[in-house]
Amino acid sequence: MANTFARTSAFRFGGSAGKSRILIQGVLDVDTPAGAEVDDFEASLFGCNELVACLGVISSAGGTVYTGCPDAAGNSLLVGGGTTQVGTKQVTTATVIAAAGATGDGDIEVTVSSALFAEDEVVTVTLDDEVETTASLIATAIKAALSENAVVAADFVVGGTSAAVSLTAKLPAANDDTLNVAIEAALGVTAVVTSVATTAGAVEAFSFGAQDLAAGTYTITLIGK
Repeated sequence: MANTFARTSAFRFGGSAGKSRILIQGVLDVDTPAGAEVDDFEASLFGCNELVACLGVISSAGGTVYTGCPDAAGNSLLVGGGTTQVGTKQVTTATVIAAAGATGDGDIEVTVSSALFAEDEVVTVTLDDEVETTASLIATAIKAALSENAVVAADFVVGGTSAAVSLTAKLPAANDDTLNVAIEAALGVTAVVTSVATTAGAVEAFSFGAQDLAAGTYTITLIGK
């Protein structure tokens, strides 16, 4: 099937017939994806000798709005639109390893590295061998200390289940290869030198250019001759 256009309204303005313009509104039924190339939608499809301007193209499915403009000669309509790459919040995870829980009372250090920091942030975590009796409880103590640290909490959400300690960036951004959570070896806790890159970060991006309209119906408003 061919792409078709059905007028819903049209009126002339700006002068006598032959010199005036005509405002056309109607429904474009796209059977074969088109619009990104010259001659995809010729002026004759809309009942015009020449296209002057396009005031908008709106998809009937979801209301997506596209731009449009005539080609240089006014012989056909070109469609333009944008695509957005949704940004991704980076996540890194360190898992506490402590088979017998904390083996004594005291402090361990957790070091958080990030390109967002002027320097590595060293967070002191106090453990009690009668309280932090498992790796999961040690992780809970670490997460509480990280959450209370102003530098860490400014840019990251602290989370993780069981023995996992995760940092999730508050904003989407390009992946930071330096992001890391290191846990000191002390009081029965095994050292974690490098945390696991759970989710890579990605910056939000927008691109715009000529594009085909997918099969479907579109409300369109044009000015032609």
